[in-house]
Amino acid sequence: MDDNQNFMDNLLGKVEDLVKTSIELVRLKTVDKLSDVLSSALPGIILGVVLLFMILMLSIAASLYLGEITGQSWYGFLIVSGFYLIVIIILTLFRKPIKKQIGNTIIKKTLN
Repeated sequence: MDDNQNFMDNLLGKVEDLVKTSIELVRLKTVDKLSDVLSSALPGIILGVVLLFMILMLSIAASLYLGEITGQSWYGFLIVSGFYLIVIIILTLFRKPIKKQIGNTIIKKTLN
């Protein structure tokens, strides 16, 4: 009876260790994947912010230039705004394929 009790205690201790180790492994894998995804995303976010400011400055320059050509500065801003309206319409029309591609990229990055 004493041997059975020792065996069961030993087995229970090993099962507890296995569960703790498994939980720790999942936690470490999650942290690894999260850090990988974030480290990949952060440079893209920084680049996106810089590109946003560049596009803003180029848009203002193009608007002023077009306004100078047309004789009315607000015409230039209207033309550039019309261009961005066309871009927004195109992006809206192709929203689902773009969303699918971004989702697939995130899934591949997370699972690999």
